[in-house]
Amino acid sequence: MWGWCRCAVWSLLLILLTAGAAVAAEVAGEKRVALVIGNAQYHTGGPATGMAANASAMADALRRAGFTVTVGNNLDHRSMVAALSRFQDSLADADLGFLYYSGLALSLSAKGFLVPVDAKLASEYDVIFDTIELDYALKELQSAGRKAVAVFDPVPGHPLADKLTVAMGDAGRSVKPVLATPSALDNLFVAYAHRPGVPPAPLSGNGPSPFTAALAQEMVKPGVPLRDALAEVARVVVGKTKGAQHPWLQDRLGGDLVLVPATGVAALPPPKPDAAKPETPKPEEKPAVLEVEVEPLDEKRVTTRDTNLRTSPDVKSSVLTVLRHDTEVKVTGRPRKGSGWLRVEHDGKTGFASAANLARPEEAGGRNAPVASAAPATPEAATGIYAVARPSTMFARPMLGARSVRDLEQGQMITVVEAVPDSNWVKVRDRFGQEGYVTAAALSRWSDAVAERAPPASPSPVVTRGDVDPLAGALSGASGPTEMAALPAAPRGGSAPPGDPVVKGLASPFREAVDSGRSAAARAAAGPNSAAGLARTAGERARQAQASARQAADLARSGQSTGHRAHRFPNGDVYEGAWARGFENPLQPSLSKQGFGVYRFANGQVYEGEWKGDVMAGYGVMTFTTGDRYEGTFSANTPNGPGIYRFTNGDVYAGEVRQGRVEGYGEMAFSNGDRYQGMIVDRLPSGNGELILRGGARHVGQFRGGIQDGPGASVDGGGAMRPGYWRGATLLGE
Repeated sequence: MWGWCRCAVWSLLLILLTAGAAVAAEVAGEKRVALVIGNAQYHTGGPATGMAANASAMADALRRAGFTVTVGNNLDHRSMVAALSRFQDSLADADLGFLYYSGLALSLSAKGFLVPVDAKLASEYDVIFDTIELDYALKELQSAGRKAVAVFDPVPGHPLADKLTVAMGDAGRSVKPVLATPSALDNLFVAYAHRPGVPPAPLSGNGPSPFTAALAQEMVKPGVPLRDALAEVARVVVGKTKGAQHPWLQDRLGGDLVLVPATGVAALPPPKPDAAKPETPKPEEKPAVLEVEVEPLDEKRVTTRDTNLRTSPDVKSSVLTVLRHDTEVKVTGRPRKGSGWLRVEHDGKTGFASAANLARPEEAGGRNAPVASAAPATPEAATGIYAVARPSTMFARPMLGARSVRDLEQGQMITVVEAVPDSNWVKVRDRFGQEGYVTAAALSRWSDAVAERAPPASPSPVVTRGDVDPLAGALSGASGPTEMAALPAAPRGGSAPPGDPVVKGLASPFREAVDSGRSAAARAAAGPNSAAGLARTAGERARQAQASARQAADLARSGQSTGHRAHRFPNGDVYEGAWARGFENPLQPSLSKQGFGVYRFANGQVYEGEWKGDVMAGYGVMTFTTGDRYEGTFSANTPNGPGIYRFTNGDVYAGEVRQGRVEGYGEMAFSNGDRYQGMIVDRLPSGNGELILRGGARHVGQFRGGIQDGPGASVDGGGAMRPGYWRGATLLGE
């Protein structure tokens, strides 16, 4: 009997607290929106235990905390992207947002990914295109300009993740069914059910996880900051999992966030009207628009999304009406206090709308948009140089939610390659040759003059090659794909051999660029004393040193030579070869590697060559764990001087190497038959040089970051020359 009464008392208190929280949130005037995603039924690998219960428990707690909740269960990639996009739109007009995800999550190469239910994950390629990158989702939340909370409680393990690990072989060791540390973004509060990179504890039963169950209880306690609630959640989770799981959070909100304000009991309902005196119905009252001091304006704008028209420049003010996407309105003023708003008129109503949601017709691609001012919708008009109008993201595919290639800064120059038919997306190339997709609204013309000189035809093709990652620094053996723009079609006509008067007749910047490019190419690859010639000589001597080192290693293993021995170091490295005894200290003579020998690193890397004073010095061959190989000169344990670097994809570099970097004059022979001769920086053509395509055409002039950039000339197979100025591999003018 007492147990029943106690349950009844607790139930009554819970009802009062819940009602009080909802009323408090309503009185505060905040608009709160939440998106709850629970992916429990995966098409491959079967159900994810507990995820449906997690989503249900969290959705209920968020409603009690005053949020308008949207629940998405078992979302495929398209539905998940659409849900995140709609949530971002709703957050733009709210005061606080809350994103909750429970389902399969992965980390790969230090990046986190949320996995829709239709993902296949048979290769790394599938991770890129079938999942949603966590940092992308968080940046979308941040771009709404509101405070937001993001909570992730992934499934501890799933056969789909195991399948990916097996399919990727040795590389699969970097795959984990957990989330990696996210980017630190202002105005976001991010919480994980587990520490980054450490799986949560296995679940038992079909109920909510210990983390979500505790959070749903603690976050609705009146007057408790969310950070304090998470601290209590962590205590509960650590206790229930016996220390196997520790929640983690990253708070960039800049102050305490209380989801449920401290309040007493729920407000009483208003008294019923006296039956003897029936209440006279009042006419419907329309919200009054406040008088606000504004700077007068008179222009047209177009809404870029559904936007609330409010009575004052404040998200807490009443809504007069909703302006649908692509609605044309008249802007009559800008508040002197609150520059993020505009006073607008539409359909007889005057109010205030967020300036971020209003664009000039030409920026929004409206009916009156001048071609020179906005990214056009046709491939013919879209090609050319543009400036990034606002911070944006370049995606691998023309859709939100695709893998992000890189972030674009406002004002950055970029080449539009082509427009995507029947969409507002365009394909672009940055100055480093990376390609991806952005929305046309994110770009604006660099200048009308440049736009008029840009070639109106379809863009140049690209020659794909594999080069060393330009950001990797020293010779690490890490290879990654890059792209070099191919030359535009050269005009047919007479030939112009090197040194021909045609070159002397070019305008000054083009003539100087051609002369400098040819001079750099000659220094790089013409003759035995060129950089490439010296590198080939060094490579030959390095291979001879390699043979001597292997002979020395055989002697060391045989134990028949007093000057050769094998030694295993404590870290697992092994040296087999010649040693020398040092007598700097007569009482304690020392041994050092001297002569020829083979050094095998514990990670699989191997050096075969000369040693001087216990360091790699002279000629030798270094084979990296990826299969890449360097043949040439070494000093102080570092590749330095002339040498040859052979990449696993078939590319070969012969030239100068400076302190472990492929940098200086040299020749790069690409696996597709193309060659570059000239100055190279960070393993990419940069400076003066000449690119020779396998078909006989060539480009001579200035390069930057692996692509043509600056004055130069294209030359066809017969020698016909086309001078011009390139920017980002695009010919701007002749």
